Order: sequence, then C-alpha cells, then structure tokens
Amino acid sequence: MKNRKTVLVFMVLIMMTAFFAGRHVYYRHQAEKKLDEFIAAYPFPKGKVTIDKLYQPMKEAHAYVKEVHINRKPDNYYVFSYSRDDRKVDLSGVLDHGEWFGMDDALYQKLDYQPSQEFIKKYKHQ
Repeated sequence: MKNRKTVLVFMVLIMMTAFFAGRHVYYRHQAEKKLDEFIAAYPFPKGKVTIDKLYQPMKEAHAYVKEVHINRKPDNYYVFSYSRDDRKVDLSGVLDHGEWFGMDDALYQKLDYQPSQEFIKKYKHQ
C-alpha cells in the first residue's frame, strides 16, 4: 500500500513537471516567433545590427526580450519585449546603457534607425 502511494505521488510530480516544462517551451516559442516577426518588419539595414538571443528577465516572469544592438554603437540598442499576458510586442530604446524609453519619447529620435510607417501601423494595431 505504501509503495503504491509513493509511485502515485511520484507519477503526479512527473506529470506536473512535464506540464509546466511543456507550457514554458510553448510560451517561449510563441514569444520568439512574434518577436522575430516584429524585428524583421523593423527597417534595420542588413549587417549593421546584432540580434541577441531571446531571454526571460528575472523580474518579469511573463515577458520575453530580444535586444538589437547597433554594431558600431553597442551602448545604443533596441529592446523588443513580448508580454505573455496581453500577447503584444513592446519596443523600447536605450542610449549609452541608460534607462529604457518608449517609441513616443523624444530620446527615441536619437537612435540611428527609426521605424517605418508600415512598422508603426503594425505596432499600433496588434
């Protein structure tokens, strides 16, 4: 009897682990696909930027982030983040490793590559 309970508890733990691991992989894939779609739509010149790997910030468990660094100015970069809760991509900019600022901020104009009208339309209607 005790052996059956142990096996049952062990099986439940395995199923829960598989469920949460599968859910994480699904959400990560969904976020990466959406972020890659928006990065491809942004008018970055080929060979002038470096795209970092997808990561999940420790402070925001429901978000995934990809950074796009300008090759000749590595301290200035774009931050594309995907929120799992509202399923939207947010775009921020960073100058000289400072604070993040949104597309509507005046500092965004100081970044090298500005969004096209097509990108802005796609961004606003997500």
